[in-house]
Amino acid sequence: MQFPTLKLKHAHIRDKKQLLRTINTILSDGCNSLQVVTDFDLTLTKQHVNGKNVLSSF
Repeated sequence: MQFPTLKLKHAHIRDKKQLLRTINTILSDGCNSLQVVTDFDLTLTKQHVNGKNVLSSF
């Protein structure tokens, strides 16, 4: 499967083969196997460095 968005100049991908394997696994396993973890109250992800708040994209 082709993903034209991944070819845009502002899309930076460290390991394209691994990303495509992951995407294809999600597609082949279906939505019933997908789990999404969110952290709306900021208890799971680090949101500061040296006491200063930082943005996070986890």
